[in-house]
Amino acid sequence: MKYKPILIALVLATWLPAGLAHHSTAVDFEKGTEIAIEGVITNTEFVNPHTRFYVDVTGDDGTVENWQIETRPARNLANSGVTPDTVKTGTLVRAEGEPSRRGQRSMWLTGLTIEGGPRIAFIDADGGNADGGNAGGGQQQTGRRPPVLPTDWKTFSEIGAEYSSDAPFDISGGWSGRYRFTVTVDDLEPKPVPATDEALRLRAENQVFGTDDALRCIGVGLPRLFGSPGSMEIYDQGPFYLFVYVSGVRRIYMDGRQAPEDWPLSMLGYSTGRWEGESLVIETTHLKPMWLDGSGWPMSGAETRTVETYTPSNDGATLERTMTIHDPLYTEPLVRTRGFVRSSAAMSEGICDPQGFYRDLLNEGLIEDYLAL
Repeated sequence: MKYKPILIALVLATWLPAGLAHHSTAVDFEKGTEIAIEGVITNTEFVNPHTRFYVDVTGDDGTVENWQIETRPARNLANSGVTPDTVKTGTLVRAEGEPSRRGQRSMWLTGLTIEGGPRIAFIDADGGNADGGNAGGGQQQTGRRPPVLPTDWKTFSEIGAEYSSDAPFDISGGWSGRYRFTVTVDDLEPKPVPATDEALRLRAENQVFGTDDALRCIGVGLPRLFGSPGSMEIYDQGPFYLFVYVSGVRRIYMDGRQAPEDWPLSMLGYSTGRWEGESLVIETTHLKPMWLDGSGWPMSGAETRTVETYTPSNDGATLERTMTIHDPLYTEPLVRTRGFVRSSAAMSEGICDPQGFYRDLLNEGLIEDYLAL
C-alpha cells in the first residue's frame, strides 16, 4: 500500500475559521499524526460544510482500496485552485492528511498534489498549519500571544443598556472563545480520565458509530458548548443574565431562585449565578445526557452538575474561564479551562450539513446497523 505514517509535531492553536465551526475535525481524525496516499480520483462531492474526494489507491500486491478524503467547503478550495475541473474523475493525486479515529480508509486533507504539480497546503480547520509549522497556531493556544482588543468595543453599560446590576464587573457585551482555545477532544483534566466501568462502557459504545450530535447538526449543549471557540453575547437583565450563543440562549438567574424539581432536562439546563469577589460563578443542573467532549466521554445528564467561573483580567479585555463537571460516571470532578476575549464582531451561523453523517455511514457499510439501533 502506497501510504506511510508521518509523525508531525503538535503545534499551538490560534483562530478557528467561523465557517467550519460546526464541529471540530478532531472528533473524527487523529490530530498529530499524518499519512499520505497516491491514487486516482473516482468521485468528488463539492458540498458544504466538507467537500469529499474518493481516491482509488493501488497496493504493491495489485489490490485497490477506495479512500475518502474530507476537506474544506468548495468556496475555500476555490481560493487554492481546487475546483471540480482540477480534481475530476481520473485525476492522479497525492493526498496528505490526518487519519480516521475509527480506522476507516479516510482522512482530513492537509496537503494535496494534483498530477505532479505543486503541493497545495491547507490551514487546519482546528487552527493549525497543514505542514505542521507554526503559522501562528496548531492544536491549542496557551495564551502567550496577548489578545488584541477591538478599538470599537463598548460594554452595554457604556452604550446605555436598559438594565444594569450591582455586579463588581460589567460582563455584558460580545465575547470570542478563540482566546485560550483548545480542541474539545480529550481536553478534560485530570488525566487519565477517572472513569467508572460504566463510563468506559458507554464511551466504547459511543465510538462504534460516532453518533455525535454535532455531526448531525443537532448541537452539543453543555458542558461541551463551554469549550467552543465561537462567539457569544451577554446581556445584563437585572435579575438574570442572558447568554446568547449561535445555537441557543441561556438564562443565568442571579436573584437567588433555585431550579424547580420538575424542570425538564435540556441541552443548556437550568443555571443560577452569584458573584464571589470579581468572579461570576454559575451552577447548572437539569442537563440532557450527551457527550462531554468530541471523543465520546459520556455524561449522566440528570445527575450532572457543572460549576463555571468567569474571572476578568485587570483591563477587562479577557475572561479566564473554568468549568468543573460533577458526574457519578467519574470518580472525581473533571475540569475544563478556556478564555474569552472582548469582541465586537457580529455572531455568524456556521454551515452544517447533517447528511454528511449518514453519507459516511453509507460509504462505510454501517448504515443498516446504525438504523437498527
